[in-house]
Amino acid sequence: MSTCPGCGLTLPNIGDLPDSPFRASRECWALYGRLSVRTLSLPRETFIHQTAIDCYEAQHPGLPGKPIAAVFGLVGLYLVVEKGYTGLEVQHVHMMLGNEKRPLPSLSIPDTRSAVTVASMGEVPDANLPVALTNWAHAIWDAWASEQDKIRLYTAPYI
Repeated sequence: MSTCPGCGLTLPNIGDLPDSPFRASRECWALYGRLSVRTLSLPRETFIHQTAIDCYEAQHPGLPGKPIAAVFGLVGLYLVVEKGYTGLEVQHVHMMLGNEKRPLPSLSIPDTRSAVTVASMGEVPDANLPVALTNWAHAIWDAWASEQDKIRLYTAPYI
């Protein structure tokens, strides 16, 4: 069995899988790859794939991942959960933030983990995936409650 250091998901060892660029087990990373194939096949109007990216990044912070991944993931979750942005709108804010090259806020990884993980998305029919991803975003955003004000402040000039 393999336990993901990011989300805590326990999965059977699959064998020869690529390493994750995040603080995630290979098996968890493989599930994210499957989810990405699904979200990228959905209509682009809202680009729900961005929410999947942000959920995964925010749920798997720390090395070997880059600090920008967790911050931008949380920015995306904030914009979806509290501001009602679509994935396309989040992507636009990410581009503006990336162009500025501002210092990233320092975040403390929460002790509390969300029970909703990438594995939770695997059983959701494609038609229900946008709602399920939004619920995942809420769960992860809630887990980061102690750091939310830092993300709101960091994002304020761009919304």
